[in-house]
Amino acid sequence: LESDRAQRGGVERARGVYGEVEKVWARAVNDAARRMRSQITKAVAKVWGLKQKKIRGRVWVSKANRRKLFVQVLGGKWGWPVYEEGAAVQTAVGVKIGRGRKAQTYPHAFIASMPSGHTGVFVRKGRRRLPVQEVRTDSVTSVIRGLGIEREILTDGMETLAKRVDAQMERAIKRRASK
Repeated sequence: LESDRAQRGGVERARGVYGEVEKVWARAVNDAARRMRSQITKAVAKVWGLKQKKIRGRVWVSKANRRKLFVQVLGGKWGWPVYEEGAAVQTAVGVKIGRGRKAQTYPHAFIASMPSGHTGVFVRKGRRRLPVQEVRTDSVTSVIRGLGIEREILTDGMETLAKRVDAQMERAIKRRASK
C-alpha cells in the first residue's frame, strides 16, 4: 500500500489533522495485517487439526510505521516435524501419526533419537543406512495455496484497511479536538 504526499496533504487539510496521517495509515495497515494473519492461522489450523497458537508462530507480520507504510505477511517455508503432532506409533509398515480418522501413516519411516537428543520421524534418502531425512508437514504457504484462498485473504485485508483508516482517522480527530 502506498499513497503519494499530495493525497495525504489533501486529507490532512480536509480533516484538520496535521502530521497525523502517516500514523493513521500505519495503524490501519497494521490492523489489516493482523486480520490477515488471523485468517491464515484459522484456515491452516482447520486443515491440520492443530491449535492456532502453534500455527501463529509460523506466520510472520512486519510492522508499518510513519516512514514505511506497507507490511508483509509471510508463512514459513518449512512445515513442522510430524513427530510434534503427537501420538507417533511405530508400525510394521512405517509410522502412524495421530489418532482416529485423522491418523496418517508414513510408509518406510521410523522413529529415532539423534545424538543431539532430538527425537523425530525419519526416512532414508536412498537404499543405504545413511543419510536420513526428517519427515515434515507442508508449510503454511503451501497449505494456503492449496486451499486457493490467497485472493480472499487479500481482498478481506483491503476491506479491513479501508474500514480501519476511517476509524483511525476519527480517533485522531477526537484526540486532536480534546487537546
